[in-house]
This record gives sequence, C-alpha cells and structure tokens, in this order.
Amino acid sequence: MCGESHTIKSGFGRYTYEILSRLSKDPNYEIAEFASYLKDDYIRDVPWKVYPNVPYDNSDELKIYNSNPINHFGQWRFDKVVLHFKPDIVFDIRDYWMFSYQELSCLRPYYHWVVAPTIDSIPQKPEWLKTFENADLVLTHTEWASNYLKSLNRPINIGPCVSDSVNPEEFKPIQWTKNYHKAKFGIPGDSFIIGSVMRNQKRKLIAELFRSLKSLIKKIKNHQVFLYLHTSYPENAGWNIPELLQEYGVYNNVLFTYYNPTSKVIFPSLYKGARINCIFNPNQYAFFPNVSNGVSNSQLCDIYNIFDIYVQYAICEGLGIPQLEAASCGIPLFAVNYSGMEELTSLLGGTKIKCLLSKELETGADRAVPDNDDLIDKVIDWLNKPTQEKKQISKNTRKLLLDNYSWDKTAAVWTKVFNSLEPKNMWNKPLLTNPDLSVPTISNNRAFVYFIVNNLLKEPQLNRTHYIQSIIKSLDENFITSNTGVSQTQRQDFVRVLETLLNNKIYCEKVRSGEISINDIFLNK
Repeated sequence: MCGESHTIKSGFGRYTYEILSRLSKDPNYEIAEFASYLKDDYIRDVPWKVYPNVPYDNSDELKIYNSNPINHFGQWRFDKVVLHFKPDIVFDIRDYWMFSYQELSCLRPYYHWVVAPTIDSIPQKPEWLKTFENADLVLTHTEWASNYLKSLNRPINIGPCVSDSVNPEEFKPIQWTKNYHKAKFGIPGDSFIIGSVMRNQKRKLIAELFRSLKSLIKKIKNHQVFLYLHTSYPENAGWNIPELLQEYGVYNNVLFTYYNPTSKVIFPSLYKGARINCIFNPNQYAFFPNVSNGVSNSQLCDIYNIFDIYVQYAICEGLGIPQLEAASCGIPLFAVNYSGMEELTSLLGGTKIKCLLSKELETGADRAVPDNDDLIDKVIDWLNKPTQEKKQISKNTRKLLLDNYSWDKTAAVWTKVFNSLEPKNMWNKPLLTNPDLSVPTISNNRAFVYFIVNNLLKEPQLNRTHYIQSIIKSLDENFITSNTGVSQTQRQDFVRVLETLLNNKIYCEKVRSGEISINDIFLNK
C-alpha cells in the first residue's frame, strides 16, 4: 500500500492505519506500507513492513528528494521499494497527483496496480481519466464517484466502492448533558455551537463560514452563537485566519483548539495567536494542532461532542472523514450538496446546503459555490426545532452512520478484490534483455516516439499514457507549456527523457537479478 503514513493525523493516514490493521491479520497476506511522509528514523510500531520515503536530515539523499516535488509523494524511491518487497499487488488510495508517477514504472508487468482515487468533483481531467484506464483496477471512495466513471463509457475497469469509515467505539456521544460538556471546556453551556473540522486549505471555505457566521449573529438575538473551527494555522497556502477574523468581525465568536505538545492537553479558545502559553501550564506553549502534531481520537471525540451541529463547507470532497466522525458522535450534519458531501448527507439524513457550480481554471472541474443564505436559513430553522426533535435527529444520525459505514466492511471489500487477482508470478523473469540502442532515421514524431517505446523501452503500454502522448504533441507543435510559461522544444530534449526511462529500466533489471544490491539503510524490515 502506498500512502501518506499510518502515523499522521489526516484522512489518508487514518484510512491507511485502519485498513492495514485489518489486512495484516490475514495469514494469506504479507503487507508492506510505502509511507510518503515518514522519515528514515521511523521505528516500526505496527505489525506490517514499513518503507519510509523521507531521508534523514543532512543526508546525501536529501538533495535528490528535494529536487522534484513529486518525490515527496514517493517517486524517487518507489521502484526500489517495489524491487525489495516484490509485491503481487500495489494499491494506492490517494489523490491522482500523488500516485500518477506509478503509471510509468517499468515494473508494472510484475504486479497488479489498483488505485482508489479521491474523485471529489467532475469532470475529471482527461489525463487523469487516461491514467485510470491504464490501471488494472479502479475503486472509488463513494458511489457518487463510481456512478460518474460508469457514465463516461470509457475503458476503465471499475471495481466496488471502498468507502472511508470511522470507529464508532472511539467516536460516540457523551454520556452526560451537552451543557455540562461545554462548561467543562469553559464554553457557556447554553450557547449554540456550529462545529467544523477541516485542514486549512484553499478548497475548505473558511472565509465563507466566517461570512455566514457574521450574518447569522445579526439575525439571532436570543442565542449566543459560536463557530468552533478545529483546524491548523499557520498553514502553507492556507487561509490567513486572524486576518479573516478581523475582516468579518467575528473575533469573539470563533473558537479554536489549542494543543500542548508537552502535556498532550487541549483547550478551546478564541484566537490568541498561533503559539501561546498553555492555560494549564504557563511555562509550556500551545499551538493549533496539525497532521504531524494532532490530537488523539478521544480528544477529537470530546471536540465533536461540543458541537450542536456539524457544517462541512468546501468546494468539493472525495468523502470527508470528519463528517463521519461527527455523525458517529450523533452530531447532525449540514453539508454542501455536491460530490462526497452530497452522498453523505443523503445516507446520514443530513441537511443539504444549496450551491451553484463554477468551473475551476486549474483543474477544469466544477467546484461548489455554496449559498450562504441557505445555510443561515437552515441553521435558524434548526434552532427553532423542538428539543425532543433535535434529540431524535441526533440518535438517527448515529444509527444511519452505523448502518452505512464500517471499517470492517471496507476491509472486507479490499480482501475480496485482492483475492480475485491471481498473482502474475513474474518476479523471476528478466525485465529487459540485451536492448538494441540503435535508432533509425524517422521523420514522423509519432512514429519516432513509438519506435523508442516499443523497441528500446519495450513497453508498448506506455503509448496509451497521457505522458507519451503529450511528448508527441509537444514535438509536433514545437513548444511545451509549464508553470514557468511556454518554451520551444526539440527532439533531443525528449530523447533525454526517454533515455532516463531506459536507464532506470536497466538499473531495475540489475537490481532484480541481484547484480546490484539495494542500499538497505532506508528499508525498515
């Protein structure tokens, strides 16, 4: 399994831990994790093999690792890990740009490549769909995504849904009154708390939540209203939270989680700064939690139980595990009526927030623009419901969660998929034998590239990839576009690229055959 890391406090991290914890108990499987965000100094704490991706600080490999952003997702070590473990199946559950490099691996003939991309909006980019076509099997995190892929009538081998889930024994309703629970954390017991748990990213609509909160406060006179936002700050390319608090005038109505990494305690507070003295021990500091220094599941459960309702406000979601965790705690769900959020509100009896769709420049996908007024109206409607009706909705929310989501069920789907794939038993066969490196004179660019791919690389399946087709297109047009602009390109530029692929294949064959020994320093066996 290729992922972020079972150790980090993210959706992908939690998925990795929950699935591998179950698969590793099956005596028919030998499991390994290639963890893109794990460092070489990691000491194994799980019953499966782990291959870290991040080199030691100040090591010679660090320069190579930082030479290409895709290396942070595992590109630079992927082939070495595969050669060392010799898997029958390689699978990945992340975003497209985190695993797309795997499509070009020369080792693909040795194993089944199964991907479960987080399809969070439509349409998907053509190159992404082309990669899905070239995978052996494509699974999805939602039925919404599966139905979209099926509607395209493209040659994608679509498998079942392998939904994210939640542990209902860790995330459950409190056994005492909500007023007492709030007061325990220094929050007025009779206040109304709108909660949201999200990473501080562009696609999470923190600014719109603040804007909506400002309007809601003006309309509600008989309730003290807080937005409790469990997020990180500062965050690279994230929202400037203190600036937004000032802009919308909600400084005194937004609570955040502060975390003391020394004592591991948490406490809610209005914004006091990115790093402050801990209220329980002024000699220690506290900051906003993040994926590396995150709160425990029991602490997160306490946070969810402070909320009266949960709001998921984003332009898109592959699924959104915090919504499941909140529902497992019996917190009614309000979410934007699009992508994974649309599916969850339907299955969990939640409240759908109207939205318009706007095409995004970078991805060409439709992104949701939620109707803030609709959110405000529906929150006010919730406030006016009888107390007993609210309690019943809360009970139904947890019941629907238990009926529809289970890590055991998801792991069982993965097991069924894996058991359906017969091992290729190819690892004792040569990857490349005596390549003829002579290239005849060929004027046509497509024929030239195909000759190299078919006769030198001997990987005709690459001709179906967007990568090779983009090379041909750039040669025909004599220019290439990148983040830095448009530049002219010549055939020798791409010859060097294809030579790199060939040299890597030659290297991989020498490793496979035992002629070269892999440096085992980074391999946590």
